[in-house]
Amino acid sequence: MDYLKAADVFYEVLKENIPDFDRLFRDEVRQKTMFIVAMESIEEMSHDDVHVADYMKALGQLHASRGLTEAHVRAGHEAFRKAVEIAGSDATDEQKQKFLDSFARLTREMGFDV
Repeated sequence: MDYLKAADVFYEVLKENIPDFDRLFRDEVRQKTMFIVAMESIEEMSHDDVHVADYMKALGQLHASRGLTEAHVRAGHEAFRKAVEIAGSDATDEQKQKFLDSFARLTREMGFDV
């Protein structure tokens, strides 16, 4: 998985689909760095690892505190799916699914079910 490419795709798609993108994402370098760290963390953890649950909960709460709406989360889900598909061209379906499942878990921790 090319994490930098995934970050580029993710934020490019979000920017196209979220009218208030600039309000939510003010520091592009910082956002991409945090995205890459999150992707690395997800890859290093197994789904049954207690740390995954704690990490997803903390990350979900942080994003929820930013005032995200269900429309933001839907756009984020689509952007993440595209990012994983494009940047993970060398990944197995199982590896890609791990990232997608982690994103779904994150949105549930934020109180959304999309």
